[in-house]
Amino acid sequence: MLDWFMSMTLFEQILYGIAIISTGLFVLKGIFLIFGISSASDGLDVDDVDCADATGISYFSVIGILSFLAVGSWGAILAYSFSDSHLVSIIAGLFSGFVEMFATIQFIRFLRNMQESGNLKISLAIGKIGEVYLTIPPMELGEGKVNVVINGSLQECQAVSLDKTSIPTGTKVRIVDLQGDDVLVVQRESEIME
Repeated sequence: MLDWFMSMTLFEQILYGIAIISTGLFVLKGIFLIFGISSASDGLDVDDVDCADATGISYFSVIGILSFLAVGSWGAILAYSFSDSHLVSIIAGLFSGFVEMFATIQFIRFLRNMQESGNLKISLAIGKIGEVYLTIPPMELGEGKVNVVINGSLQECQAVSLDKTSIPTGTKVRIVDLQGDDVLVVQRESEIME
């Protein structure tokens, strides 16, 4: 193995050194990303430059630079094996590195955009129609439960009523307000239409 490496030109040795090390680190970083040990947005601090978008992924991140070096160096090695020209191999390496860096970052952004935070913004329920699941006592004397669709997902939420009578299970109600952070204030749907 050492004889093979020593038989190369200095240019080839540099390219293979960059290729092997950066590919190993790129694969290691990918494994860390898969298992949640690391984040794709591990960026380098570059003063006065804001290259990240809303997903927090920058082209000047560890994963972006590693993908550039890994694919760029292998691209340069491949081009050098066909042309024996340093200039052609450097241009091919730069081109393939930039294409791969762009593709890698776009793929990570695509995956990040597919994620949901899992947080429910209950205030989005105000104005929606729900159905009483557990009877709601009158005049805020206790809490019942209401099923309501929020962000396309059926949610079971705590609810109180300002009505003078209990609202039984199965009754359609409209969410009119929010009490605290997570308790819906409801009225019978028939009372609102009057």
